[in-house]
Amino acid sequence: MTTDNDDTRAFLPLAFGAGVIILAIMTVAAAKEFGWLDGSAAKRLVGVSIAAMLVLMGNYIPKAGFLQLFVDAPRKSLARADLMAGRILCLAGVVIIGVWAFAAIENAQLGAALIGLAAFFLAVASWLMLKPTHTGEKS
Repeated sequence: MTTDNDDTRAFLPLAFGAGVIILAIMTVAAAKEFGWLDGSAAKRLVGVSIAAMLVLMGNYIPKAGFLQLFVDAPRKSLARADLMAGRILCLAGVVIIGVWAFAAIENAQLGAALIGLAAFFLAVASWLMLKPTHTGEKS
């Protein structure tokens, strides 16, 4: 049985990681304003930072049990759906980092957006397929 203090402590690494990524984005924006970075480098760095946030969330979903907030089912029966959604988001984040790092800047924005949308739709679809019913069996 977990207490409220244990639940809060479980989210601290996620909050710290998100804070570091947000600080990186703010630093890139400031560097662009001061003229230390050109526009395309700033776009790439912000795109990589947002993709890193996707990797962070994908890594954290199975550990935190976010899907339990939406479904009243035993944690064990939600683990498979959590794990699949997390893997999809992590993989998409890594691919988006590659797109921002190696694709032409005019193609990177559209490519990253399409990959991100596809990942979210795949994660939702996998969750709908793997989510347990009220009896604990998959639907």
